[in-house]
Amino acid sequence: MTLLAKDTRRFVNSVVANLRKGRKIPTQLPRLQAMLRKVSSRAKNEHVALVSSSIELTNPEKRNLEAALTRIIGSPMTLECSVNPELLGGIRIQVADWIVDTTIASQLEMMSRAII
Repeated sequence: MTLLAKDTRRFVNSVVANLRKGRKIPTQLPRLQAMLRKVSSRAKNEHVALVSSSIELTNPEKRNLEAALTRIIGSPMTLECSVNPELLGGIRIQVADWIVDTTIASQLEMMSRAII
């Protein structure tokens, strides 16, 4: 089963579940919009890079990263950036199933596993 099919099914199931529980859709709207964007993005074959960092990236950093990923992937990229202080430092980039994780948190986790 393709990722698109899985994402589409999750989106539809989520909407149906919320309606069955009597939840008002407007309270769930941001989550549903995010899921729909994900499904729509895959449907249009748009390439999206999910970028997590411990601090907010500046606009020049975002543009440079977008340009670098476009060169690497070979097609235009769109960044979806988020800030996660628990990463402690570094950056995590995910494009489909390709992941580059240079965060301090992941490096500490790998070191702790190596010690044990």
